[in-house]
Amino acid sequence: MLSYFYIAVTAWNFILFIMYGIDKFKARRRMWRISEFMLVAPAYIFASFGAMLGMIVFNHKTSKAKFRILIPLSFVFNVLCAVAIKKWMLL
Repeated sequence: MLSYFYIAVTAWNFILFIMYGIDKFKARRRMWRISEFMLVAPAYIFASFGAMLGMIVFNHKTSKAKFRILIPLSFVFNVLCAVAIKKWMLL
């Protein structure tokens, strides 16, 4: 059961990583963009690694203070939640 969780989290991180790439692509071409909320909020639902990787690889939103603070904070939140879930699963 836990392996399905890991697969889902990996897929979710990959999706958010791709969203950062798409938004960067659209930003360069001055097209309709993905909202900042839709780039930050999913990071708090076990996708912080994908968000951080997307920021680094695509050099996207790295100058915005909101992203420099909220995305690492989401990583800490995700780690704490993962530890809590793991402890709960072992009970």
